[in-house]
Amino acid sequence: MNKKRLSWFEPGKSFQYISEWLEKAKNKIRIATVFFTIKGWNLIRRYTKGKQTFLLVGLDEPGEQRARMALIQEIMRDLRTGLDKDRRKAVIDLVEKMQSRQF
Repeated sequence: MNKKRLSWFEPGKSFQYISEWLEKAKNKIRIATVFFTIKGWNLIRRYTKGKQTFLLVGLDEPGEQRARMALIQEIMRDLRTGLDKDRRKAVIDLVEKMQSRQF
């Protein structure tokens, strides 16, 4: 058995592996996910500073307008109900990234 085999199932390991790869990115970060939350963005946003970030969010009904509305609704829900302390900073960071065309 390979003792160096990576495990994603230990507590904190997934984020450790993902953050290492995000940190290595020089100019662009591409993320494909089924879920998008401000809490998740808050975890990775420091790794996206100065890097163009592309986010593909899976939806049942595709379409740019529908995807945009789903993201806005998710962001608004997280602002209303989220418990993480930096959620407002995360939203501001996300909006600034979008306005500067880095997202």
